[in-house]
Order: sequence, then C-alpha cells, then structure tokens
Amino acid sequence: MRTQTWMRHALLGLLGLSFMLPLHAATRDQGDGAMNPDEDAQIGDPISDRWLKRLEQQHWPAPKCLPNCVNIANAQVSASGNTGKLALEVHVQAGVFMLPLPFAPSWAPRTITLDGKPAAVRMDAEGKLQAKVSSGVHKLEMEGQLVDSQWSLSLPAPAYAVRYGTLDGWESQKVNLPASSLNLTRRVQAQQESSVGRQADFPLFARLTRTVNIAESGWTVHNTLQRLSPGGFAKSIEITLLPDERPLTAGMEVQAGKVIARLGANEDQLEWDSTLKPVNAFTLRAASGFTLAEVWKIDASSRFETFFKGIPQVFGEPGDQAVFLPFPNEALEVRVNLPKPVAGLDWAIESSRLTLRPGDERMAGVLTLAIRSLSAQIQNVEFPKDTRIRTLKIGGRAEPADWRDGKLYLQLKPGRQEVVIEFETPAKLGFVSQSPSIKLGASSVNARVMMAIPYSRWPLFSFGPAVGPAVLIWGLLAFLVVAAWMLSRYQPGNAFRLRYWEWLALLAPLCALQAWQALVVVIAVLAMQGRERIEAQSMRYWAFNLMQLVLGLLALFFLVSMIAGVKTGLLGVPDMMVSGGGSSNWQWMWYQDRQGMDYVSAGMVSLPMWSWKGLMLIWSFWIASRVIVWGKQAWAAFSKGGMWRGEAGV
Repeated sequence: MRTQTWMRHALLGLLGLSFMLPLHAATRDQGDGAMNPDEDAQIGDPISDRWLKRLEQQHWPAPKCLPNCVNIANAQVSASGNTGKLALEVHVQAGVFMLPLPFAPSWAPRTITLDGKPAAVRMDAEGKLQAKVSSGVHKLEMEGQLVDSQWSLSLPAPAYAVRYGTLDGWESQKVNLPASSLNLTRRVQAQQESSVGRQADFPLFARLTRTVNIAESGWTVHNTLQRLSPGGFAKSIEITLLPDERPLTAGMEVQAGKVIARLGANEDQLEWDSTLKPVNAFTLRAASGFTLAEVWKIDASSRFETFFKGIPQVFGEPGDQAVFLPFPNEALEVRVNLPKPVAGLDWAIESSRLTLRPGDERMAGVLTLAIRSLSAQIQNVEFPKDTRIRTLKIGGRAEPADWRDGKLYLQLKPGRQEVVIEFETPAKLGFVSQSPSIKLGASSVNARVMMAIPYSRWPLFSFGPAVGPAVLIWGLLAFLVVAAWMLSRYQPGNAFRLRYWEWLALLAPLCALQAWQALVVVIAVLAMQGRERIEAQSMRYWAFNLMQLVLGLLALFFLVSMIAGVKTGLLGVPDMMVSGGGSSNWQWMWYQDRQGMDYVSAGMVSLPMWSWKGLMLIWSFWIASRVIVWGKQAWAAFSKGGMWRGEAGV
C-alpha cells in the first residue's frame, strides 16, 4: 500500500514538472524578447549602457541599408591654377544623413551647392564639414582654393566612376575603382608659376562656442573662437553680438552691433567675456556662411526655467548644459522664466528627534531640531505648561532659555543650525504611557521618536506612526494556541498524555523567555510518549540501548529547560520580540516622514514588571507540581520492557 502511494506521488510530481519546464522556457524566451534589464541589477541602480542600447534599438532602429545607405556613383575632378572643383553624384537610399564632405588640408572650399542650391553645411566637433542630404539622387558640387603642390581628397564613400575634367597645370594619378581617395599633383612649371599663389591668403575656417550663463548674480556670455584652417596668416572676422550684449575683455573692438575678433598669425584661439542684460527671451542666430561653425551652450541656474524653440538640442553631451549645433542661418529662441515667489515661511525644520526616558513621576526628554533659516528671527516651541527646561543649545552654544507661558522662544540665525532642548515634564508611569504634547512653529519632515523602556515595566503593545516597533510575541502566542491544540490531539502515549491547557501553560512562558527551550520540551514529551507504545522485546539490544540513551538525554534537557525557565522567569525579564524601525526590546523608535505643527505622538501599553514576576511565580509552583506527576508517567514509559539490555538480552 505504501509503495503504491509513493508511486502515485512520484507520477504526480513528474507530471507537474513536465508542465513547468515548458512554461519556464516560454517565460525565459518572452523575457529575452522583451529585453529585460540585467539579471543582477538591483532597485535603485543606474540604468546600464547595455539596457539603454537595447531600448534605442527597439524604438529607434537603424536603417536596414547600413552601412551602404550612401553611395557615390560618379566623381568628377577639375583643377586649374589655384582653383579646384569637385562634383559628386550621391545616391541616398533612405532617411536623412549628415554626409562628411571630402577633406584635404591644402584645399579650402569657397562654395558648396547641392542640386544647384547652397547646401546646408555645418562643422562637426572635429572641425570637419558635413552636408545634410535626404533620400534620392543628388549632385554635390564644391569649389575652393588650392595652396599646395599636392591635392589629396578623401571621399566619404567609394566612387564607382571617376572622371577628370580640365586639368590646367595638374596631373592626375591612377586610381583603382571603387576609389576612396583622389590624388592630383601640380606640374613643375605650374608650381613655379604659382609659387606666389601658394603664399596667398588661406580662407579662415573657425569654430565659435558661445556659452550663455544664466544665474542669479548676473547673465554672462563666454565666447571661444578656435581656428580650424592652417595658420600662418593674421585673420579677423566679424561676429554679431546678442541684443544688449556688452564685451568686457579689453581690446575687443565693437562696430555696429558686431565684435571684430582678430587672430594673430600664430594664434589659434581667442576668448572673451561679455555681459548680457536679463530678459524674458532672446534669440541666437548662426552666421550665413559655412566657414564659421557655431556651438551654443545654455547654462542656466536651477532657479530659472528655460524653454527652447527652433533647432533640436544635442543630448548625450557631458555636464548639465543645453548644447545646440546650428546650421548656417538657423536660429534658436530661448525663453527664460524666473519662478515667482510664493507666500510661505522663511525657515524650515529639516529633521527632528525626540528622545524620551519615562520615570515614575516625571518624563525626561531631549528635543533636537535641524533648522534652516533665511534670516535672523525668533520662533517658539510649545511644551506642556508644567514642563521644566533644563538646557538650551543653538548651534552648539548654550543659550539662556526664554520660557514664557508654556512656550520656549528661540533666537535663530541665518543658515542651518541645530537646536537641542533638554526638558522634564510631569508624567506618571501607568498602563498607557505616551510622548508629551509638543507644538512646533511649522510643519516638518523626518520626525523621529525614541523611547527608553524602563526595566520596571513589562511592555505589551506600542502605538504611534506606522514605521515603528512591533511586539511580535503575540503572533507567536497565537501560533502556540493552534500548536497546543494539535499536540493535544496527536499524542502517541496512552498513560502519559497532556491536555490542551497543559500544553499551552507549559509552552507559553517558555516562548517569552527562550524559544529553543519550548522546542526541546515538545521533542522530549513526544519522544517519551512514543516510548510507551514501543515493543522493546522486538528490538535489538544495541538499538534499544541507544533509544534509552537518547530518551535519557532528552529527559535531562527537559529538566534543565524547566529549571532555566523558572530561574529566568523569576530573575530575568521577558523577551517580547520587539522589532521594526530599528527598535529593540528596551529601546523603541518611531519615524514619520511628514508631520504638522503638532509633534507626532507615540507610546506604549505596559504593566508593572512585578505582574510578570507574579505570573512566573505561579507558573513555577504549577510546573513543579506537574513535573512530579509527569515524572512518574515518564518513568513508567521509560522502564517499560526494561531500562537497559546486555548482549545476551539480560
């Protein structure tokens, strides 16, 4: 019968496992498909780069044509004297791309057109030109000045056909298709004739970074002009100022709303600062040509609200500044709002702690307040009228206590300061003990109450904020009520049996002292009851002797547990299993995140400790009388069939 039952349970277990494994695999596959974050990530950890990358791939997938979305079908090159021309037939499959333009250190483009119109061109962070191209077939043309004997071009994509137009004074080099670069060499005679041309003025390519700082102390603009083209020539450029912008740096010339920025022959960077009149809105506009790339940065204080309209913001840049990379002639409207002040207090209580030590007649307490004030002022804290203020400290310094009509007046200074108030208030220890009524001058956050439980009291319950101590012994006693009923129903012995109330009276005091003692007592009683039903004659001598030895040790543990329980109950204190909010049996703590002007109330329900001692004394007399009865029954069960057996069965 037992074999059939075991096989039935085994088959049910295998059937359940066969259902769970596919479900687990499906759940795992579904989780991977939904792109769950890292398995080892915890709540509060920053989002990993891997998770952000997968979100980007899901919501902003890259074009399927990558990396061949842009192709150059035909490239045509012409060179005459100090002028070079390049025409590209560009095929774009999908989307809008920033196409890197052909780059050469010795070639400075003057004009760039796309399909016969000026192209939308800007410089990237490395100073290279980029043109905005959309899907379709386009003709990109560039013309610029040549200042060297070599013209080497790096194409943004391989060209599948290369044609050479007019080459006046230049020679082309052989290329392999598809060609990723083009190379031309100036003839020797033409090189000698254009020696003056090579010394000609090279156009200025520069990057202007404008950082607008918006702060309470004033608005400023920090400008940085960086040369990107080859140096060796002194250059000047006109930069349009913002409305009401006034340069502060000495030597900066201003004409008709423009500042003249001059770079020396050996200077690659120029910086200057300006003041800006605070306004509700201003507009930044990029220069019309592509030779000056602009970078705009808006650095606003947290007190200001900034709104942008025009070009999109560049995200992913380090720091808290808003960064913009405009195309030529693009504009950005910046609207600035300073939050309006609202009516309220000019001081706040950031945290508070009330430490209480109840006594027989009076309750001693310490109130600690962390206060931040915007100005020097007087505030008050209201205590019960019979309270006596012992000491007052503000900012670590002892101050005289201005105590009038139940109110303590505080002389606050600007800034953050800690106020410590030691006081005593009449409060007798009774069945219910709670914190005194204290009224602060304002609502506060992070309020704590700490109460030291006197050893003369037997704490039973707590009340106050939700985050605080919990007396867990009552949950254990509720479990013991059920466990005692089950133990009284299931007892293997016939003569040695405990009734329901005996089980409950035996275990309840032990759980309030040491829970392991109650467990040892249960095992010892059940083992001795089981001994009564064992047929000793059918056991081998060594198994019988081992059983008797274990039962003897359990009986000894039972007696030791009873003696220890009586001693601890009469001389010690109960373990009420208090936990929560950092509390212990004799140190209770509550926490309230927000409170009004009335300080949070907390307390306990308790009895005098002598009531616990009295109960334990009664229990001790009862347990002593019951141990005599249980001992006779246990001895009869222990000696049934003999107490010890030799090898010959004697």
